[in-house]
Amino acid sequence: MEIPGTTDRLSVEWRCARIISGNGHTYSVQYNRSSTTSEASIVRVSRKAIRPSPPPIKGIGNWAANDHVEVYNFGSWRAATVLKFIDGDFYLVRLWVSCKELTVLKVNMRARQTFQNGQWVLMSKVNFYLLNIIAYDLIFNFSLYSNVSTTFFMVGFLVYS
Repeated sequence: MEIPGTTDRLSVEWRCARIISGNGHTYSVQYNRSSTTSEASIVRVSRKAIRPSPPPIKGIGNWAANDHVEVYNFGSWRAATVLKFIDGDFYLVRLWVSCKELTVLKVNMRARQTFQNGQWVLMSKVNFYLLNIIAYDLIFNFSLYSNVSTTFFMVGFLVYS
């Protein structure tokens, strides 16, 4: 099972843990390994903060630059962006929160998934929010330097004019 590694709502870090005790509403859990030390940590968490470990996704193949993944680092699965394929089974990634660059083995990478209503949902390999910003910026700047009137509307995740 896993619990969030941070208290914010971003859920960019999931710590591998095991339940020691609980009353159905809150549970004492022990981390397999702390992010900062090699000692185990025990904390009390809400039932809502606990999720099962996600299943492996078959057919992913290889990762590409700018893919969003989770990488296993010091007992936690952390959100990262693939920067590039290095060689063999190694990739260079950048962690989202610390912006630290790591070289990781492919076996220590997984697809980002979210647990919603008792089901695992695969998260996008690409950040559509950033694509929206880039698309809007390109269209807005184009309309500033041309005498073309541009109307914006949202379709899915991308901005079209």
